[in-house]
Amino acid sequence: MDQIYERWKEIVPIEELEGYKKFGFGQRVGFGKKTCLLIVDLNNVYVNKDSEFVNGNLIEIALKNTSKLLRECRKLNMPVIYVRSRRDRETLLGIQSIKWKAVSKPSLQTKECYEFDESIKPQQNNIIIEKSKPSAFFNTTLDTELKYMNIDTLIICGTSTSGCIRSTVMDAFYRDYHIIIPKECCGDRSEKAHLYNLFDIDMKYGDVMNLDEIIKKLK
Repeated sequence: MDQIYERWKEIVPIEELEGYKKFGFGQRVGFGKKTCLLIVDLNNVYVNKDSEFVNGNLIEIALKNTSKLLRECRKLNMPVIYVRSRRDRETLLGIQSIKWKAVSKPSLQTKECYEFDESIKPQQNNIIIEKSKPSAFFNTTLDTELKYMNIDTLIICGTSTSGCIRSTVMDAFYRDYHIIIPKECCGDRSEKAHLYNLFDIDMKYGDVMNLDEIIKKLK
């Protein structure tokens, strides 16, 4: 079996992987001409261990590795865009306020919650996009900002793999961006949800790669 599929055999049965191979899923798209690092929802409300939104250690690992990648991207003067939820989004939550019980709690709407962790703190020239739904593209200026800078490739990091990362990846795919996902730089509350969504993204929407491999290609 090709290496593209072989790497996923520990979580997906080989007979199912053969079905993906038969259809031709999982082809590599690679990098385009100009790359941007997109950091999604790694602000305190999603990374602080005391937050109701945090469970397990995958997000802590993602934060540490995103910090490593960010340092390399800054050395290369690569554009970096940060994404977080809007603090004033209570009236914009809609059905999310029912489906996601904790999301509308006042304790999670403080300024401190929406600050980014010190290890990945934005610099003065970095763009910060604020969203009201999971996708970084939904009703935001992200696509306009990227097109203005002639960006055609997105390295997407953050949380959660099964939620805001996946939603952002799919919207980027619909807009024909090259999508690169460093698997060590994404986190989730559930390891299974994390792995299965990485697999599905790798087969259908973007290239899931090891962090060291990405850094090597950037250099």
